Amino acid sequence: MKLLSTILTSLALALVTHSAAAAGKGPGAGNAAGPNAKGAITTQTPVTFTITTTQCPSLPAGTVLQGSGELRNIVNTHSSRGITRQTTTAHASGTATDQAGNTYVWVYANQLNETNTPPSLDWYGTMIDHFSLAGSGPAQINANFVADSHHDTAYSFFYLTPRSVVGDPIDFGTLAQHCDPL
Repeated sequence: MKLLSTILTSLALALVTHSAAAAGKGPGAGNAAGPNAKGAITTQTPVTFTITTTQCPSLPAGTVLQGSGELRNIVNTHSSRGITRQTTTAHASGTATDQAGNTYVWVYANQLNETNTPPSLDWYGTMIDHFSLAGSGPAQINANFVADSHHDTAYSFFYLTPRSVVGDPIDFGTLAQHCDPL
């Protein structure tokens, strides 16, 4: 659920940006939004997760990882000649511990590049996602993917069609997290 929650948070922010651009306001209209004078909308939120061997079978048996950190999300939207382009970039890092008290560090990166051409309400693009965890204990994770994305402006649907996958990051049918908890 953490991955889906993170995606939905990013998508909700993107929807606000799409709506503002369509109304002639916000970044798509050249107005500054948030702290970035170039129109990028930036948010920072704390994140927590739990990863178990049930969801990530490549971990040693009985592993339970508890992690926390900070997620920074940046949304840039630009319109030109009737085409709206949006890039949503998320970066996070933090620490984790396992059931035996071993400590780890982790890094997460995600970028969604997409376009929309009215009057269509559909957005098409590419998502690149990566999660890594390493530390003093036996748990090690390297999970990433590159996927084609497709959704409508209201996000009533969101599809990812994988092109390249390493390390069982998510279930692409349900978007449930496996070894990538964000």
